[in-house]
Amino acid sequence: MRQGLDHERSRSVVAALALVVAACGGDPPTTSEGDPTGRPGSSAGAPGTGEDGGAGTVPAEGGSGHASPPPPPPPNGLSGEYFDDFTTSKLVRVDPKIDFSWTAPPGAGLRAESYSVRWTGTLTPAFTETYTLTLTSDDGVRLWVDGKLLVDHWDMHAPVDDGKAVALVAGHDHDVRLEYFQYLQGARIALAWSSKSQSKEIVPTSALKPRAAPAAGPRPSYTNAVIAADCPDPGVLRVDGEPATYFMACTGGSFPIRTSNDLVTWRNTGVSLLPGGTAPWAGDGFRNWAPELHKAKTQYVAYYTASDKTGRLCIGAAHATSPTGPWVDRGAAIVRDAGLGAIDAHFFADDDGRQYLYWKLDGNAVGQPTPIVAQELAPDGMSFLAGSAPHEVLRNDPATWEKGVVEAPWVIRRNGSYFLFYSGNVYDDRYRTGVARAASPLGPFTKKGAPILNNDAAWVGPGHGSVVVAHGADFFFHHAWPATGGVRNDAAGRWDLLEPIVYAGGWPSFAGDVSASGPLVWP
Repeated sequence: MRQGLDHERSRSVVAALALVVAACGGDPPTTSEGDPTGRPGSSAGAPGTGEDGGAGTVPAEGGSGHASPPPPPPPNGLSGEYFDDFTTSKLVRVDPKIDFSWTAPPGAGLRAESYSVRWTGTLTPAFTETYTLTLTSDDGVRLWVDGKLLVDHWDMHAPVDDGKAVALVAGHDHDVRLEYFQYLQGARIALAWSSKSQSKEIVPTSALKPRAAPAAGPRPSYTNAVIAADCPDPGVLRVDGEPATYFMACTGGSFPIRTSNDLVTWRNTGVSLLPGGTAPWAGDGFRNWAPELHKAKTQYVAYYTASDKTGRLCIGAAHATSPTGPWVDRGAAIVRDAGLGAIDAHFFADDDGRQYLYWKLDGNAVGQPTPIVAQELAPDGMSFLAGSAPHEVLRNDPATWEKGVVEAPWVIRRNGSYFLFYSGNVYDDRYRTGVARAASPLGPFTKKGAPILNNDAAWVGPGHGSVVVAHGADFFFHHAWPATGGVRNDAAGRWDLLEPIVYAGGWPSFAGDVSASGPLVWP
């Protein structure tokens, strides 16, 4: 298991792998943090090549000890494109044949885990007859021949053979696309063939011709939860780049900041929003809730809920030049409501450059309604624009599923409309997610009606999430309690789930209007 993994990722991934390995008859995965390469194995690269199966270096003649330049790529083989973290193309080469058992990174710029490969080219048989193409894999593998998907074993598993019959024509170049991902521990991929006239063997170099690979990398599937530990009210920030990087903090304590390149695998940065655990203006720090990280016009900003020295819930703010800080607190609450208290701040930047802060007035704590209000921010995001005032954009309806609460706003703009995702009802089994729509960031917002994210047998109380973009698609990163038969495991806390958002009829929604366990397509 790779060193430095979050404990919550380790536990959830190892549990999933144990189930897969048991089903395949293999040994359960190790949980040792001291073995970064996973199960032992041996390289099976082509003879005369380097350990990674690519072209190696050859000692110079005369015993000088110097290395001669690498030989040119072989004229035959398959074009392989290797993607780090399933996203970033790090290596392109021609592999003479597909027969690898990697215990080390397969090439420069890659790690020993969390990578994928796409091989493309053609396969030319010697006989016109039905062949069996056999793939040996650990982990996921997919194979297309002449555009037809023959093998689809796209999950984490111990070494296993998948064979498929296909009619091939002697001397004909059949298009081949082979995709593979390695997630954790052992890495094995091999392509063999056999037929009535052809004894079983690894498909030889002479039968393969390379072809340029497409640009995007193959990715594995994932299953929820992506953080299998208590992490309520996750606030996720995307920072553009190659690849994009995500940062996240959730309710509690000093607000530790995690980071990810894919929204599925998360690691700690070692940085906290409030290193001391309490804001300088706050009281005991026991009600540190709902942090969000954002990019304002001039700097990064963070908002959070805390109780001041009188016990009133207020909105705090901090700023930094980087998501990993150091974060400098504003020194005083940015929102302190004299009547109700304020929680669940959310920042939204419109396409015209104007910035807004949304928050909930905590009326349900004193038996009053719970409006969500918004106010325009100054460019630095740490104060309100001169002359602006709070504007109510949403209010709970006690006659509906919301009962006494609407909270946790998150606003996006899509296709000319503004959508406000929000949570309603009590934050237990009754919690749900709804959405409202408007033509302006200040409303008026019209609710869709029924919740768009409900309980199911595996997850209850889904809500308080962030809408995040990955590879041009929208995802909802939110919390829910794990459940058995719809009964929540309260002791486990609220885990974090990643849901693909779909748009139909002018509204966002989720498949089945419930949280999906998976397998789901990697973001």
